[in-house]
Amino acid sequence: MNGTNKAIIAAVYGTAVAYTAAAFVLTVLSFEGDAGTVLPGIAVLHGPYSDFVAPLSINFAVALAGIALSLAGMATSEPLDVAGRTNPAQYLWTHRPNAFLRCIGAPWGLMTTALKKNLALSVVPIALLPLYAVWSAILSVALIVPFLVAKAVVSAMISSEAKKERTQYRKDTGFMVCPGCKSVFARPLVVCRCGLTLDYPVPGIYGIKKQMCNNGDEIGCTAGSRTELRTSCPHCHEEIETQEANPICIALAGAVGSGKTTLMLAGVEGIVERAKRSTIPTQAATDGVSAEARKSKDYVGRTTPGEKDSQCLFLKPMNRHETELVINDVSGFEFKPSATKSLFEDYYEYVDGVVFVLDPTRLGAAEGQDLLETFNSFYGMYSKVKGARPGTVFGSRMAIVATRKDVTGLEDDDVRGFISNKGKEAFVRTVEAVFEDVRYFSVCATGTGSYEAARPFIWIIESADEELARMLDPSDSANR
Repeated sequence: MNGTNKAIIAAVYGTAVAYTAAAFVLTVLSFEGDAGTVLPGIAVLHGPYSDFVAPLSINFAVALAGIALSLAGMATSEPLDVAGRTNPAQYLWTHRPNAFLRCIGAPWGLMTTALKKNLALSVVPIALLPLYAVWSAILSVALIVPFLVAKAVVSAMISSEAKKERTQYRKDTGFMVCPGCKSVFARPLVVCRCGLTLDYPVPGIYGIKKQMCNNGDEIGCTAGSRTELRTSCPHCHEEIETQEANPICIALAGAVGSGKTTLMLAGVEGIVERAKRSTIPTQAATDGVSAEARKSKDYVGRTTPGEKDSQCLFLKPMNRHETELVINDVSGFEFKPSATKSLFEDYYEYVDGVVFVLDPTRLGAAEGQDLLETFNSFYGMYSKVKGARPGTVFGSRMAIVATRKDVTGLEDDDVRGFISNKGKEAFVRTVEAVFEDVRYFSVCATGTGSYEAARPFIWIIESADEELARMLDPSDSANR
């Protein structure tokens, strides 16, 4: 049981026991006079109970035994049970199911516990009932007011903390993305160190600052205190890493062999290099953008068709919240015209921007995939996922990236004209008609060109987090 529950129980039980202790003292005095009428409701002790104990030579001992039995009932496991059932996290004592009835029934705990464990065993507390019935009744009544007060106070604290946590969480994180099934969700599940799978801990009926699982392990439940928790996707239940980071999501598109995967690896490598210069720690959360994968960027093969895991990189600037860069790479085969096509809904549903990759050395090649057909195929998927009507202009950023700068010598300002001069002006017009913010880049994604390969990704990052983009590329801030 966590500290909050112990404090609540101590306050409620303490108040009820203090009242009953006074009643006990006055009951003992009532054998000599009318002192029992001093406290409200205690006059009942002059009735059957007094008649029962008066003939006995051990009046004090009988009364003491009765109150002891009632207090023992309150300390049994049944009245104190706070274990979660549907979610294996302990409830707050005042907010467990049937909390009020379970509270006022606590002084009868010897009987309820015996009935639950063994029907034959219940004969004992039933036989002792004359000794503690009156004291249990007094305690039940005495528990009502302190319980209601405690529940009101705890409810107010939950409401206040939950509101602050929601505000902070929306500011810092907003949503999370599973790199496996691509599902978007507000909160993941938590895998406790003991192995139990819990709902994501937030201030509520399971705890205000900290929560405790049924096995006794404590878990923080306020924004910022949960970054080291093991988490899993609530949809596919695969273990994932979130660190409560704010996700910035980028989708790649382009023809077969245009260099999307190479650009992704070079771009991530460039971001990592820039982050080091700005003393921003980074962490690759998936193997596809690990240091080993980035080293082999010049030798990657073509991406096979089908859905792939998202690739995730955490950026952890000092004195500000973390960011998770989520990149979705799709095989160019998926952008070939076909009657049946995967939509890759989750790739495009939540993107902050798209990087459309083209190889300028292949624009005039007869065997090359037509640029406009590739874009139209992508746009068809994108529009369906977004539920867009004809003529919709999308506000998300579109980076048109020409690779092979080491061969072509193109600069950013040359790319648009180069594409038009190669007979692809229709592509340029189409892209600029359906995307509000289009920018052209020329980069080298192989060799040592990774530093500049990061520029299109940073441009998209800027649309979601201008401060982070400025930290990654301060030299380009004047151009924004």
